[in-house]
Amino acid sequence: MAETILYSVATSLINSLASAALHEFARINGVMGELERLKNTVESIKAVLLDADEKQEKSHAVQNWVRRLKDVLIPADDLLDEFLIQDMIQKRDEPHRNKVKKVLRSFSPNKFALRHKMTNEIEKIQKMFDDVVRDMTGLNLNPKVGVVEKTNNEWRETSSYVLESNIIGRDDDKEKIV
Repeated sequence: MAETILYSVATSLINSLASAALHEFARINGVMGELERLKNTVESIKAVLLDADEKQEKSHAVQNWVRRLKDVLIPADDLLDEFLIQDMIQKRDEPHRNKVKKVLRSFSPNKFALRHKMTNEIEKIQKMFDDVVRDMTGLNLNPKVGVVEKTNNEWRETSSYVLESNIIGRDDDKEKIV
C-alpha cells in the first residue's frame, strides 16, 4: 500500500519534471540539465517500486529503503511545487512591467540568487536520491512490469501524445512500430 502511494508520488514528480511550465522556468533559470538528471533518477526508482512492494514483507532492509525513499520523494515534490509557484509569481507580475524594467529585471541579483538557490536545492535532492539509488542496488530490486490502479484524482488527458515513461510493458509493440 505504501508503495502505491510512493508510486503515485514518483509519477507526480516525473509529470512535474516533464511539465512545460517547469521546463520553461528551468530553461530561463539555467537548471535544465539538473532537472533532467533528477527526472531520470526518479524514473529509475519508480521502475523498482513494484518489486520493493513484494519484497518488503520479507526484508527489513527493503522496508528501511522504502522509508528513506519516502523521506526524499516528498521534499523533492515540495521543491518542484515551490519552483512552479515562483514561475507563476513571475508570470503574474510580467504584464505590469515596462520593457526597461523587464531588461533590468533579467540582470537582477534576485534572479541570480534564485538560480543559485535552485541549483543548490536540486543538487541536495539529487545527492539524497543518489544515496537511495546506491542502496537500491544492494537490495537486488528489479524493474517490474505492472499496472498500478489509478486514483480518482488523476484526470484523463485526451491527446495522441503519451509520455514514454507512462507506457508500461509495451516494449515489444514499440519495437515493432519503430
